[in-house]
Amino acid sequence: VEREEPKRRRLLVVDDERSVARGLAALLEGRGYEVELAYSGEEVLERLARSPLPDLVLLDYELPMLDGGEVLDRLRADPGLAESRQARPEHSTIVTPLS
Repeated sequence: VEREEPKRRRLLVVDDERSVARGLAALLEGRGYEVELAYSGEEVLERLARSPLPDLVLLDYELPMLDGGEVLDRLRADPGLAESRQARPEHSTIVTPLS
């Protein structure tokens, strides 16, 4: 019987500071994660409009133009993503920064 390798978790790292995003991606990839990068709020919304969805989004809160708070508001209001969160409740936590 062949063993199936465990699925790698897919992460989306969002930060407008490219060096920060790439550094975090390198660290996470070294830990065995599959990492995609986005550098703006617009990019993350475009990416989340297609499958497969990442297992986790690490979202910078202080993005230019469309900041992390607005991205979260739009994600929460998106019926397709809401349906996905209901289908995968273990992936439904949204963490926000302290004020």
